[in-house]
Amino acid sequence: MKRILIFCTALVISISLTSCSKYLIGQGTVDAFGDNRFYLTKDEFSENSFVLHDYERTPIEGAVDSGIHKYGEYSYIYTIGDKGYTKVNEKTGEVKQSKSLEDFSEDDQEIFRQLEQNEAGLEK
Repeated sequence: MKRILIFCTALVISISLTSCSKYLIGQGTVDAFGDNRFYLTKDEFSENSFVLHDYERTPIEGAVDSGIHKYGEYSYIYTIGDKGYTKVNEKTGEVKQSKSLEDFSEDDQEIFRQLEQNEAGLEK
């Protein structure tokens, strides 16, 4: 009986440790991606837009983008906001931003076009 109790306790602890994310989701988080390193909050200056944050950026570096009115998560995170078009690789942390759609691959351009045509602008 004691072995069963020890086994069950070890199992519960291992499950809880493996399901924990490296980054905690804070109050006000609207959506989080991957291991929660990248997360969206409501934009305090605009009722209908969001801000994309990166836990590994310093306050001086600021948010990845703000004024986001369209976003989606496919194999990458895609947003359309104040800085134009943004593509984020949540695994490596690489961020690509441009005001011009032509700076992205054809596949990325198609995803951004789909986001622009989506009425709600929010896809996951």
